[in-house]
Amino acid sequence: LRREALTRVRVLKIDTEGFELQVLTGAGSCLGGVENIILELLPAQMSKAEALLRLLTQEQAMQLSTVEGHPWHLGDALPENNLWASR
Repeated sequence: LRREALTRVRVLKIDTEGFELQVLTGAGSCLGGVENIILELLPAQMSKAEALLRLLTQEQAMQLSTVEGHPWHLGDALPENNLWASR
């Protein structure tokens, strides 16, 4: 974002096969300019998802929903394994 002088990103899709938390943590303050993040969370990753969800909801003040737009909480079904975090 800095290199391209972007201040805002409308949608960021992350599909890193289990490394989503590391990608988001590495993005640091750049996430403040991201309005929507779509992440793939496979069922096998759900047991490790708490830190990722805490980063999105508490540190980034994002709301979680399915890609269909329904509110989502850990343990709920996740259509197409995609989670939508939005501001």
